[in-house]
Amino acid sequence: MMQLKPSKSLETVRDAITDFVKKLNNYVLVANMEGEWNMQVIVQIESEKDNTSEKIVEKFSEELIDYRINEIDIRNVNILNMSLLLL
Repeated sequence: MMQLKPSKSLETVRDAITDFVKKLNNYVLVANMEGEWNMQVIVQIESEKDNTSEKIVEKFSEELIDYRINEIDIRNVNILNMSLLLL
């Protein structure tokens, strides 16, 4: 989750982050959020050496006020319901 600095170009920053994340081969979801946190990015961690989250934070560190990296353990997901939810 990312909290972006307020600026006139907030939409441009969001678009840049979205474009960057979509080019990653292990991204699952990028979402804009309302409230205290501006964006949520979910990526699949394939190994312990994978540092995708750190790459995103490093690239956009000038635009961030705060960020949180959490692990989500998703098991037994109904693929059909999940795909409908993401649509």
